Amino acid sequence: MKKVGEETLIDKIKMVTGGYSCNVIKGIGDDCAVVKAGNKYLLYTTDSIVEGVHFSRKTFSPHDIGRKAAAVNISDVAAMGGRPKQMLVSLFLPKWITEKLIGELYGGINEECRRYGVKTIGGNISHANQLIIDVFLIGEADKNNIIYRSGAKIGDKVLVTGTVGKKDAWTRVPEPRVKEGRLITRSKKATAMIDVSDGLSTDLLHICDESKVGVRLYADRLPTDDIGRALNGGEDYELCFTASVPKIKDVKATVIGEIIPQAAGRWLIEKNGRKSKLIAKGWDHFAYE
Repeated sequence: MKKVGEETLIDKIKMVTGGYSCNVIKGIGDDCAVVKAGNKYLLYTTDSIVEGVHFSRKTFSPHDIGRKAAAVNISDVAAMGGRPKQMLVSLFLPKWITEKLIGELYGGINEECRRYGVKTIGGNISHANQLIIDVFLIGEADKNNIIYRSGAKIGDKVLVTGTVGKKDAWTRVPEPRVKEGRLITRSKKATAMIDVSDGLSTDLLHICDESKVGVRLYADRLPTDDIGRALNGGEDYELCFTASVPKIKDVKATVIGEIIPQAAGRWLIEKNGRKSKLIAKGWDHFAYE
């Protein structure tokens, strides 16, 4: 079977959906769509978690499944520097589902929503062969306090919050960096940002693609105990951003590289100083033979 990549599918969808109305500030190609609504800028994002793909009931309780479904969407709003506000939840339920499990699942959703000031306002229920939770989240942002993937400038530093390549990343509930996202945005020093859900190699190259720039990424500067997992593992949900300064006040972040001209390439500088091309090898739903 011909190999199909997630980015190829997204590009195809962008091509066939056509243009946007004048109130759409940003469409496909970022963590959230941005829509002007009166004096507000609304952030729209949607993400699903699927049993057997994003979680296993052997390692996730129903409560934590609910928390994760909410958290991965809240992280998208954080990556734009926004404030998460309202959530709609669609459940796709197998025949074995019980009322007790649904209660625990929503207990997790509600816990995560309370933590970030989000209200669940609707959704849908349908049948499926495995448990799937699909979330649509609405956020808000100030017009001048939104960061896109497309703003990186030559000479910018590349930074990442927290630690990446966490050993237990695929079996824990992520912590959306909402506070950090807003601090980074308000600093007016950051130029581009993304949440690290698919691995640094993939997500940093999203910034490069949208900003039309190159990058040098230094392996020995990554805040991790496993470089391979940090580059290609995914599920960290830290924020990777570019900035004109090496430090943002009150944000714990590490400088891991710098932005260079697009023609200069995209490089991983390994611990021994050897230079190799930075290739996206992170999570891809549709990379199969």
